[in-house]
Amino acid sequence: MKLKIPKLFSQRNSPWSPILLGYNTSTYTIGTDGCLITSFGMYVDKTPDVVNTLLKQNGGYATGGGLFIWSKSTVLGLTQIYQSPYYSDAVTSQGLSKMRSLLDEGRPLICHVDFNPGTPKDDMHWVIVHGYDDNDVFY
Repeated sequence: MKLKIPKLFSQRNSPWSPILLGYNTSTYTIGTDGCLITSFGMYVDKTPDVVNTLLKQNGGYATGGGLFIWSKSTVLGLTQIYQSPYYSDAVTSQGLSKMRSLLDEGRPLICHVDFNPGTPKDDMHWVIVHGYDDNDVFY
């Protein structure tokens, strides 16, 4: 089962990849650290630069930086957010069942994953999960 996502974006695509993320002044760009807003963009059918601008105009980032303020997701037109428990290991069968249930309801999922699970630290990355089959989830 796969949901239709209006457009798939990469945070590293130009023209938005070099744009500073949130209120950063020199370090973090959409291309280096914009995976969360890129996932939101795919969810709401807006490019990452537009999502970045909307969040900046509406206090969607912590002052002086680029940390997303979850309660500000409403400025993107979202009215419901389900925050699951955090899993530091493989997702449990209960967690997979909840994911499938939400996908079956037509809700894509924005999920925090470890970009490089082979290292001890959590290399935070965000993806939009939009489907599954017997063996895999699709993002």
